[in-house]
Amino acid sequence: MRQLLSASRWLRLFITSPHGQGWRYLALVGLALLLIAPAASAGESVIRVSANTPVRSLDPAKFSLGALEYNYALLVYSRLAYFDDELNVIPDLAERWEASEDQKVWTFHLRRGVTFHDGRELDAEDVLATYKRVADPATGSVIRAGVGLIDKAEAPDKYTVRFTLTIPYASWPAITASWQASIVPRNGVETLSTKPNGTGPYKFVSYEPNGSLVLSRNPDYFEPDLPKIDKVEFRIIPDFSTAVAGLERGELDLVWGLPPEHVNKLKDSPSAHVSEVQTGTWEMFGMNSRLAPFDEPKVRQALFKLVDRAAIADIALFGHGAPTVSPIPPYHPFVLQQGGADR
Repeated sequence: MRQLLSASRWLRLFITSPHGQGWRYLALVGLALLLIAPAASAGESVIRVSANTPVRSLDPAKFSLGALEYNYALLVYSRLAYFDDELNVIPDLAERWEASEDQKVWTFHLRRGVTFHDGRELDAEDVLATYKRVADPATGSVIRAGVGLIDKAEAPDKYTVRFTLTIPYASWPAITASWQASIVPRNGVETLSTKPNGTGPYKFVSYEPNGSLVLSRNPDYFEPDLPKIDKVEFRIIPDFSTAVAGLERGELDLVWGLPPEHVNKLKDSPSAHVSEVQTGTWEMFGMNSRLAPFDEPKVRQALFKLVDRAAIADIALFGHGAPTVSPIPPYHPFVLQQGGADR
């Protein structure tokens, strides 16, 4: 939930300072306490997070880099749906939805009284405008193929959106949970790159590509009594050694996306704790089956059996990875089993 600043989605492999934090499983608990309890001092509560890359754009439809872009979108914008920590699709701006029997018509029912940061109420026309814009080739959105499934989008009333798809598609709600499908105001898209305006728990304050991204608490956020932290500051620090040094000096609270080679170095640190979370991140060494000798199945099968993938994963990821046979992570219930790679 966003009351934890969506910590387990936000911080896939991160380190935390010891101020209010604990070890592996307690790190998130400490963060929860930080966000639920008021700051001890009379001043505003602030959480300071390092990010090693800037955003490509502050316009969510144009996201392509991930990382800071998605963290920013999570806090400033909302989507019709989003994913919980178990990757289940759950309501966000839509309170509920239903599909026709053939899975081609999807109807979403919006929350009432949700306002953009400029004070205007969100309605179905904003949703339609967002999806029309994402589908426009001129926008260049990376999810254009997904929203290309829409044959017709309409608003039966102010708080209802209906999508008619070109084919039956049971996972349509997951498409609506894409970061690039964050709902933006229909009358303010021209200024999204300089003056973002969303419905999320935090408002945009400022952004310097080589400095920081600063967000402030949205007192009118639609989830009651949230968020708890007054201010979020992402500091753009490309070098992880510099970020870790800042953490140990107390200048940062979290270092996001820590590379595995830094994890063991901090294992015994008196001033930082490491928390590691399984993710769907993967790297691939591929064989082009159109080129010799990889156009021969037996060559591919032989190479697959001869290469010690476990050793490669252990060395390349410093003991913080696992071999797999597909982009689906090994711990996922739908993972392709070992035998499926013998082709």
